[in-house]
Amino acid sequence: MVPQGVSEARRDGKYNDPMPATTPSNATSERVLAVLGGRDASLESLAAWAASSEFVIAADGGADVLAAAGARCDLAVGDLDSIGPAGLALARETLRIEDQDTTDCDKLLDEAWRRGVRSLSVFGLEGDRLDHLLASVSSLVRSPLRSRLVLRQALAWLVRPGQDVALDLPPGRVVSALPLQPCDGVWLTGVRWPLSDAALSPGGRVSVSNESLGGEVACRVRDGALLLFAESAEGEAPWW
Repeated sequence: MVPQGVSEARRDGKYNDPMPATTPSNATSERVLAVLGGRDASLESLAAWAASSEFVIAADGGADVLAAAGARCDLAVGDLDSIGPAGLALARETLRIEDQDTTDCDKLLDEAWRRGVRSLSVFGLEGDRLDHLLASVSSLVRSPLRSRLVLRQALAWLVRPGQDVALDLPPGRVVSALPLQPCDGVWLTGVRWPLSDAALSPGGRVSVSNESLGGEVACRVRDGALLLFAESAEGEAPWW
């Protein structure tokens, strides 16, 4: 039975359904925050990110994390098997998607794409379940969305062909480039140990604990996908 106030949908395919007529205009903003159920990051940080965003989407129990932070939730999506009363009461819209072949993170990314979102920042990825973290990263790689991860001590950008990243960093910030797939043609500039047309791969060469020189740090890749990590200071304001 679908709880009162919860709409239900079934998806036949990913990333190809038409955009619903009720799509809020702010869903296409660059300031879209997606919240998963990991609870390691501070609630104060989550409240600040949610307050500075224009559209907040929660994956199932992520709505409860938003409620605990005193933040808002514009949409809660998933199979809704873990969302509690606080999350249900908070969400302005809830969408239940029955599909046991996809994770709640998959469902969130799929629905965001359908509503016109093309880039988002993901909060609540970390937690005490390494399998959930890795599964969520795999979901981001499968999705065509441009994505950024808001972590406890860093921000991380998904870099792949056509999705280059350029950051303005102060000197001395830790920068790492970790491949999620075999990567060819990796360029990383503005760091102490730059990369030029490098090949990186899981289980092979990686670039970890590099250091920003101050100014622009840029990364691009010809083939494959990697995460570019940039250290963030504790209490630093949301960085869009």
